[in-house]
Amino acid sequence: MKKRFLKNLGGIILFFCLFIFIVKTEAAEEGSLYRSALEEVKLKRPDFAFMFFNSILKSYPNSKYTPLALFAAAEYCFQKGDYYDAAMSLRRFISEYPRARAKLFALAYILEIAHMQNNQKAIDAFEKEIISFSKNSQFFKKRKIYKYKSPFSNIYKAIFFEDKIEIYFNNKLLVKISF
Repeated sequence: MKKRFLKNLGGIILFFCLFIFIVKTEAAEEGSLYRSALEEVKLKRPDFAFMFFNSILKSYPNSKYTPLALFAAAEYCFQKGDYYDAAMSLRRFISEYPRARAKLFALAYILEIAHMQNNQKAIDAFEKEIISFSKNSQFFKKRKIYKYKSPFSNIYKAIFFEDKIEIYFNNKLLVKISF
């Protein structure tokens, strides 16, 4: 009986060690994919960077890099003029990561897509959501300027005034909302 217990215990320990090895290997792999994507961004090869970001989304949907990769994929699609896929990725990003640092800028992108489509109903809804988000967030009550650098190395900036919000993408005005 004692031998059987020790044999079973040995099997459990072996399984546990194998599990830890697999988890660490996956974490290393997803980190490697993310670093490769950032390297492609530095080399000014956005198509290859997108492939690495997309690999993270497909292979490691629960990774700590998933929100970054999802926002990067949305940026890429927007810049390529694929507004449908950009909007789908942005909506998923907002839905799955409501507290993400880039949420305000994801909302701004969706608002810009609504402007391009002349969709007044969506424009009104997203303007309200941006205003509500910025007024209800403790973060924005403490700051008048909020900056974010994306995985694609784009610089976003939101400036909060008493009567308007201006959101910039690489120092170009992306969205202006008066209230």
